[in-house]
Amino acid sequence: MQIQSFYHSASLKTQEAFKSLQKTLYNGMQILSGQGKAPAKAPDVRPEIIVLREPGATWGNYLQHQKASNHSLHDIYNLQRDLLTVAATVLGKQDPVLASMANQMELAKVKADRPATKQEEAAAKALKKNLIELIAARTQQQDGLPAKEAHRFAAVAFRDAQVKQLNNQPWQTIKNTLTHNGHHYTNKQLPAAEMKIGAKDIFPSAYQGKGVCSWDTKNIHHANNLWMSTVSVHEDGKDKTLFCGIRHGVLSPYHEKDPLLRQAGAENKAKEVLAAALFSTPELRHRACAGGAVSVR
Repeated sequence: MQIQSFYHSASLKTQEAFKSLQKTLYNGMQILSGQGKAPAKAPDVRPEIIVLREPGATWGNYLQHQKASNHSLHDIYNLQRDLLTVAATVLGKQDPVLASMANQMELAKVKADRPATKQEEAAAKALKKNLIELIAARTQQQDGLPAKEAHRFAAVAFRDAQVKQLNNQPWQTIKNTLTHNGHHYTNKQLPAAEMKIGAKDIFPSAYQGKGVCSWDTKNIHHANNLWMSTVSVHEDGKDKTLFCGIRHGVLSPYHEKDPLLRQAGAENKAKEVLAAALFSTPELRHRACAGGAVSVR
């Protein structure tokens, strides 16, 4: 069978094989492995997998690449430590199981770093499920709730604690250097907490060095996951910005039950995104501050 250049097509029989691929076209929709949910299959239609390929690449090379995670051992360790911290917020640090797990983590900590395997990454992610089950078991013991109700309570309690932890940690500028075709580029991601003119915040309600993660679906004061991303290059003794853009999460606090608060929250988030857009372009910002009409399209 002839296969078009840069692409490889195959029909897979199992769901596990389907999930193993990085990019898929499933019934006309592109999704990422492990994110979202595949739409229902149309009758008598088999999923067709299309993978973007490099010239000369082989399936063996592709599958070998899939064995490596995009995260390091230290990333995995930090993830597990954060999950234990979240669980301790719900159960307390003195819980014997959590204390034992924390001690085991300290003993297992490694100084040398390396890329983690997919199996190590999967095991770390499974810890969250295990911790929620532990909270559910403790809830059953203490409050005598039915198993399903206890698990529902545990999942909500863990999520709320994780949102609080993510929001309250320091949100700081991330800076990386990229190299492409012999040229060096600087990528900088500036969080809303550090969008300032001098020492003054650009938002009416200051972030206080913190942020609002995308999981926070009830926050009515700030935009979710609001960042300014830039790519620049150093030429002729000065930095030249090649790209500048604003990114953010959903603008509706859709889990806020009060419709008036939900509407006010959506407006607050949208205003912050517009303020960030003006902040990213000094010329437009100066014109707007002078009372002029500007377009942020």
